[in-house]
Amino acid sequence: MRAQFKIGEARKAINDFKKLGSDEKFVLDLMLYYVEMGVEFTTTYGDIEESFYNSVESMYQSVINAINKHKDSEIFNIFSDRLKAIIDDTCGMGWGFHDELSSMYSEIKWIDLEDVDFDEYELKQIKEYISGRLEKRNNLLDFDKKISINKAISEIIDADEVFISKMDAQGRSYSNDNEYDFISNKTGYSTELIEFILWQRCCYEMENDHWQYDEGKCRKCGSAELYIKEVPNEDFADQVICKKCGAEFIRK
Repeated sequence: MRAQFKIGEARKAINDFKKLGSDEKFVLDLMLYYVEMGVEFTTTYGDIEESFYNSVESMYQSVINAINKHKDSEIFNIFSDRLKAIIDDTCGMGWGFHDELSSMYSEIKWIDLEDVDFDEYELKQIKEYISGRLEKRNNLLDFDKKISINKAISEIIDADEVFISKMDAQGRSYSNDNEYDFISNKTGYSTELIEFILWQRCCYEMENDHWQYDEGKCRKCGSAELYIKEVPNEDFADQVICKKCGAEFIRK
């Protein structure tokens, strides 16, 4: 570490290369290489100062910004493996380096399910649960008869998983409308169908005690082990259940 390492000279080399009017793919290739070398440098020598990480992060962000300006995923497909490898290789590094890069990665417009980390088994369980529920219903909403409901379930749940992963990585809150708009833009399905399928996903999560209710205690036994459950035979309605005594009441 006694060598006179100057990250500014590496950035200058990239700027000089840009001035040559090179093909954008070559420029992005070099910019991404800069990030990869920053990661390798950290792997080799350990934590460095914050300004070093800021420089590497800003270069990674510049690559993503350039990719997002395109109207299709062609340029992303060229660099997708390297972009994801950077996230994987920085796991555990200090100064919030990995978290910041992960947040940037989630901003890429072209990210699909295979590009995010997810629980493959549970996603399969969710889809099967929804399909099983809907097969038992005689009063399905009047959706386009050309739509394969199982295909719609799979595509909507996959798109929702991408959306949730993006929001989690960026630490952002979001509304139902944000969620519906993202899925609709990605799948082409109507908001009505998306809302209906996502309600079924909510039912799966409620049935598996994913939704704990922590705003009070049971009025009957005083237990704080309260969970939100769906109201049987009613769409978009839920109630609070006491896990200890089974008391049910509509939440406020």
